[in-house]
Amino acid sequence: MITTDTANSPDIVSTKTVTTKEARRILIAVDGSEHARRAVTYVSDLLGRVSSGFSITLLSLPPLPEADCFSSDEECAAWLQKYRLDVEKAVEDYRNILVSGGFARDKVCVRITLNDAPTVAAGILKEQKRLGYDTVVVARRNISRKEEFLFGSTSSELMHSLQMCALWIIE
Repeated sequence: MITTDTANSPDIVSTKTVTTKEARRILIAVDGSEHARRAVTYVSDLLGRVSSGFSITLLSLPPLPEADCFSSDEECAAWLQKYRLDVEKAVEDYRNILVSGGFARDKVCVRITLNDAPTVAAGILKEQKRLGYDTVVVARRNISRKEEFLFGSTSSELMHSLQMCALWIIE
């Protein structure tokens, strides 16, 4: 338990007690890219030695394909299955990075959910609000200012939309 004493500080109005018993929940958005690997490695390196106070969720949000992208439902199902297998392999690799960095395997969860939100950032926001994560970690892709203007930026949208949550943007 951490107690903040405000008796000797005129700038602080109240005394607040914060308990550290509950694990801090961290959501790492991953997509199978090298950028996502860097974000996972960063969290592992930073928190792996003190990992007992944290639980990690690796979140992958494969895009929900448009109905007209495939000539048949079977073709769509085959694409989704292949995509899911590729993502599962990458996410298991990310989980191993965290476990080898010091996190207990049972404290690293995996969520692979089709993203029905209009943007990746909206899907991440939806998951963060739904499960109440304390921190969201995303990797910054190296896109140009022109691309960011045309297509938007996940990290920028999260930075402007997240509330009551820390955001780590890993270069």
